[in-house]
Amino acid sequence: MRPRLALVSLVTAVVVVIGYSLVLQVTSGQPLSPGVQTSFWVAIFTLVIDLVDLRTQIGSFGFVLSLNYGAYYLLRLILGGLAATIIGTSGGISDPFALGFVAVLAGFTVLQNFAVSFGGQDIVDVSALFEGYRLAMITDEGKRIARQEMAQTIALANELVRTLNTGRLKNELTTMISVTAGAQQAQKRVGELEELCSNNEQLLQRALAAEMVQLNADYVRAYKDTWLTEVPAS
Repeated sequence: MRPRLALVSLVTAVVVVIGYSLVLQVTSGQPLSPGVQTSFWVAIFTLVIDLVDLRTQIGSFGFVLSLNYGAYYLLRLILGGLAATIIGTSGGISDPFALGFVAVLAGFTVLQNFAVSFGGQDIVDVSALFEGYRLAMITDEGKRIARQEMAQTIALANELVRTLNTGRLKNELTTMISVTAGAQQAQKRVGELEELCSNNEQLLQRALAAEMVQLNADYVRAYKDTWLTEVPAS
């Protein structure tokens, strides 16, 4: 934990220095130096490539706001800056836009997969470090999406409880179960819920609504407004 924290602190300091240099040159009215321009394009291209690459693996763009991505992005900036320095000093590319683009690609495809082994043991394995952050982002985003879906499920069930009476909830749940499992199984399940929530109508309403949402939330959302206009609240 401490080495990772130290590394994040280091790259944060580097980014702050680059940002401070950019602000100083902008406020002084002087043209931006090639180094600052290259740093800017490295930051932009790194973000764009990450959005394209990680979106397909994680399934959303929510990872951008996570702390793990913050550390991941900063490390990628370091690799991009290192690649830009190596390529720039070689004299092959002088245009900041082109240099930034090539440096990000180099950092993404070469340096990020860099590993040094000695005696069969990995001494430096940059790819393992990045893969660790990548897996952490996937895990965190999966948990966030699960919490979001759970909150939406609870809100939808609560809306049904507030607006539909017990009889209508029973009828709709019976219909939903009958489609896939048959009428007998539907009546059995409704009976089980009634027995479980005996003498507590409010609890029974919540159980029926939760069962409906868990069974097919998309169906409930599609027909919810129709049900609300057909049946008054109890």
